[in-house]
Amino acid sequence: MRRACRPLPRLPPSSFDTQDGLYDVAWSEVHENQLVTGSGDGSLKLWDITLAVSRPCRAHHSQADTLQDHPIRMWAEHQREVFSVDWNNLKKEMFASSSWDASVRVVSRRRSDAQPSHLSCRG
Repeated sequence: MRRACRPLPRLPPSSFDTQDGLYDVAWSEVHENQLVTGSGDGSLKLWDITLAVSRPCRAHHSQADTLQDHPIRMWAEHQREVFSVDWNNLKKEMFASSSWDASVRVVSRRRSDAQPSHLSCRG
């Protein structure tokens, strides 16, 4: 007997303000409410959408869920824009980021700094 699949619950839209562009986002597979972002200022930020607060939305004259003003973790690891972030498939508490500064950083959400990185080869 086959069971019908239930649709996943829809989360309310959430947002946050940033001074620079947001180039990539990756959702955690371990903590379904957490995501990591890569920004134009070279920073990596870990957010938790369950910490969203309801604030007035001027554009739509209604309430909108906004992520807290500050992420739950932040790393300033790159000198230029971060263009890619991705969670590790085996060690799910870790993720990697790459930047236009020609570096790759491996970050554990449990540590305040990144692990040693590798610079790309330049010809």
